[in-house]
Amino acid sequence: MFLCDFIVIFLIIAGHQRFSHSDSVQDNIIYRYIQGSSSLDITPILMLLIQFLLIIVDRIIYLKKNVNVKFSFLCFQFIVLHIWLVIIYPIWFQREMSNNWAAVSIYIFKSFYFMLSALQIRNG
Repeated sequence: MFLCDFIVIFLIIAGHQRFSHSDSVQDNIIYRYIQGSSSLDITPILMLLIQFLLIIVDRIIYLKKNVNVKFSFLCFQFIVLHIWLVIIYPIWFQREMSNNWAAVSIYIFKSFYFMLSALQIRNG
């Protein structure tokens, strides 16, 4: 499960341009670094921050061994992930999730995470 979360972090970093409003070369983070510009789109940064917070909260719940809280946390994550990727993302960026390799990959690895967490809850 921990590995799935870190793969999601890597996907957010690798696909940061897919979570911004433009796909042009001038908006690429490497291009901006070379040009000396320090402006970054806030969406990938917020996604990274939220993913780190989710990892920390998940580890705290795991250490407390509270099954009911873990189940509630997973339900919350599941609902928020679907609202973000299926509803908000297409409206905000004017592109479908299915056309974004980073979003699809995040969805797949989060699905593995949910499956492994459900097995952990069921088996103790």
